[in-house]
Amino acid sequence: MSNSNNEVAPARIDYIDVWRFVAVVLVIQSHVLVYSGLKVSVLKPYLNQLDRLGELGVLIFFVISGFVICSGLVAEKNRTGVICLPAFYVRRFYRIIPPLWLYLCSLLLLAAVDVIEISPLQVLTSATFLCNMPFPEGCSWFAGHTWSLAYEEQFYLVFPLLILFAPLIINNSSRFGILIGCLGIGSTLLSQAGHPFVGEYLMYFIFLLTGCCCALLSDDIMSRIRQMPITAWLGCVVLLFICIAYLPVGIEKTVKVICYPVLILLMVLGTPTQLKAIAIIFKNRQLVYLGVCLT
Repeated sequence: MSNSNNEVAPARIDYIDVWRFVAVVLVIQSHVLVYSGLKVSVLKPYLNQLDRLGELGVLIFFVISGFVICSGLVAEKNRTGVICLPAFYVRRFYRIIPPLWLYLCSLLLLAAVDVIEISPLQVLTSATFLCNMPFPEGCSWFAGHTWSLAYEEQFYLVFPLLILFAPLIINNSSRFGILIGCLGIGSTLLSQAGHPFVGEYLMYFIFLLTGCCCALLSDDIMSRIRQMPITAWLGCVVLLFICIAYLPVGIEKTVKVICYPVLILLMVLGTPTQLKAIAIIFKNRQLVYLGVCLT
């Protein structure tokens, strides 16, 4: 994961920062309980569900990232009439590269004194945002978490170009939605046809694109999402967690591509903060602050 979704949207939605905090917690619990080697016998039957919850945290990040960054690009285009791509990429560079490379250099130093095991090639793979590629050596356990950052940076390398060179699709939320639907179908078919890596690669982009598409929706539609009935919002939350907890692996993978993007979008942006019980959590200043700091 990364802090790349800290771009400021035209009108900041504070409860999104709380969802970032929730996403961080979901990812951390997965790393600790599933991948750290920690053995808790009572949790052993639920490791698959805990792993799915960790991935859910990443997917929440992707949807939020797409929404916030695309909102910023749309606002820039509406304000100035153009999108300054060099400025966009410079902002991305200084937001991501210095802390990432500092971390990776620290890993190399620790490896040089035999504290950890990580090769220069693995560090290079992570440093160049290729940790999500199926290279034999991978990125090692110490840099393996940068796989999600790799998806984001590869996506944002291309997406601004689509705004400039495919305006008939990108500037129309309906056509954009059709594009996402086609990618979802393609991802599912490729996975079932024996190409799981390509299918999964497209799947993660679908979540980023879903957030971007939402940023293009009209104010009227966005207002309806934000004011959706509490029963509808709870239905999205419950359905999402039922799928995570009970669906078999094969079915869950298909449902994840088709249903999760919309469910996550409605769950996050439809958060009914007008209700006091919900506002206690999602308007909490400390949680908002943690969501900003941890991402």
